[in-house]
Amino acid sequence: MASPSQQAETEGTRNDTLETPTEDQLPAIPSATAHVNAKTEDMTPLRLELPFQDHVLAGLRAGHWVWLEGTMYSMGHLAGQRLVSEIKQGLPTAIPLEQQSIYFSTPSPAPFGKVIGSFDPEISAPFNRVAIHLLAAGVRCVVGYGPRNHDVIEAIKRGHGLYLHAPGGAGALLARCVLQSEIVAYPDLGLEAIRRIKVSLFPALIAVDAFGRDIFHAYHTSQKHQRASTGEIIL
Repeated sequence: MASPSQQAETEGTRNDTLETPTEDQLPAIPSATAHVNAKTEDMTPLRLELPFQDHVLAGLRAGHWVWLEGTMYSMGHLAGQRLVSEIKQGLPTAIPLEQQSIYFSTPSPAPFGKVIGSFDPEISAPFNRVAIHLLAAGVRCVVGYGPRNHDVIEAIKRGHGLYLHAPGGAGALLARCVLQSEIVAYPDLGLEAIRRIKVSLFPALIAVDAFGRDIFHAYHTSQKHQRASTGEIIL
């Protein structure tokens, strides 16, 4: 794993030669209980600089917590749909997409003296089609809440990207991680407009990594095996 100083070096170009290893070549996803056993798994959050670089993405794996440092974009569903429309029509996009990270969120109005209001992640499922188009257009990381479907995971693998799961119900805490916030596109959409945000110690879980390893699928599979071993009927 590269050091934070190495991660902050000049942005590289996409490595389209990254090969997807076979299943037996992939390291296992960390156990859901690994945090209680430091001898078997080091679950200390990784501090990662934004935008991501290829050598960093290739070394990350599903199941690790990270702290994000740097600049990314946030948007609501209406902004995402408008951005996808621009992509489909071959128009210049309202924001740069190559190598960028997108946080799907609609913040609450900012209280007096605060950078931004409560900043909970949006549930990811309604953004699946948007995420597929953004990843195909060069976005490297999407951040949301909850599992992704098969099509999004395949888009992540094709683009050698990442899906991060942000903690739900912690909007006030996440807002404290935002150092700067500026509306940069679609101001007519109000709170759903696209913002450029600078974050520090923004917590997230790597839910799907660049090789398609999926922490949600791994968890449900382990639960099925555990229940089957006890003789429980699984519907």
